[in-house]
Amino acid sequence: MKVNVFLMRHAKVDGAAASMAILMSVLRLNIIVRRFMLY
Repeated sequence: MKVNVFLMRHAKVDGAAASMAILMSVLRLNIIVRRFMLY
């Protein structure tokens, strides 16, 4: 049981980190696209 709880917490942390990385990459792509649109 303890191992399962630990894995669940670890999975939640990894999921949050992955979602943050995806958001950051999307924001960077948006900035690059806007710069190209301006030029």
